[in-house]
Amino acid sequence: MQTSDIKGAANAVEPHPVVLDARAVDQHDGHDVLEIVLLERVDRVPPAVLRDLGDHDCGITFAQPQGDHLVVEVQ
Repeated sequence: MQTSDIKGAANAVEPHPVVLDARAVDQHDGHDVLEIVLLERVDRVPPAVLRDLGDHDCGITFAQPQGDHLVVEVQ
């Protein structure tokens, strides 16, 4: 059972100035994940974004650089 509020988390983090894009993606196993792309040269997830994720019962699955951007997967 998925307890996280992925869509709520996407709406909460999108207005942050370091977030370039945040979108809910349906995985093949039926669980939604949130993919967050941070602005160029941002090398970590800021505390304000982490707080919003926690408020929606979400945690980071992984974060990896792709080119100049950090891409974060949240579940």
